[in-house]
Amino acid sequence: MNIIKTLLTMLFLLSFCFAEKQFLMKIGPAWPSALWDTEKPTAWDASIQTGAVIDKKVAIGGAVDFLWNRDAKENNKGNGVYEIDVTQRTFMFPLSLYLSISPVPDLFLQPCITGSVGLNTMYFSYEGDGTDTTNINSSSRKFDGNGWYMGVIWKIAADAVMRLGDNSGLFAGLEYQWSKPRKMGSSGGNLYLRRNMSGMGIRMGIKVSY
Repeated sequence: MNIIKTLLTMLFLLSFCFAEKQFLMKIGPAWPSALWDTEKPTAWDASIQTGAVIDKKVAIGGAVDFLWNRDAKENNKGNGVYEIDVTQRTFMFPLSLYLSISPVPDLFLQPCITGSVGLNTMYFSYEGDGTDTTNINSSSRKFDGNGWYMGVIWKIAADAVMRLGDNSGLFAGLEYQWSKPRKMGSSGGNLYLRRNMSGMGIRMGIKVSY
């Protein structure tokens, strides 16, 4: 059995190496649940994907994402003078594996379904004189929401791809991401913090095969 597994692994790696390669870049707005009640609920999400294409219908590979949001609450002091009361920053760096299926790759406008799963690392910071809603009072303990978070992330996306040529195309579509990363470091016994980064997004970009 070990010999069979080794041979199958080698065949998969060889087919991956000699398969047609694919490179994809995308960007678009996203609306994670944790930002819905803030002054700026829209984040921006950019991604680079690279992998192999099998028979022009199935693509498999890896992706690096970067999601960012800076939310500033301003106070009008009059005469055109504003003071920043609260600044909230979110930066997210997921690493994931993806699988894309294009059932009819020969069409000028073709559908494409993509699923991905990976590890999500996020940094969150809050500065200001107001109340930090990520701080939780429970059993006389206060939890600071600032810091690094980590957890699983998965995404599913549906795109419409417009062919520019035999090996390139523009695409646009919708995606949903699910991720509730947990704050790293010390916790209060059985209590810990999570940020709900699940939500819908719009994606657009370009992909090239070579």
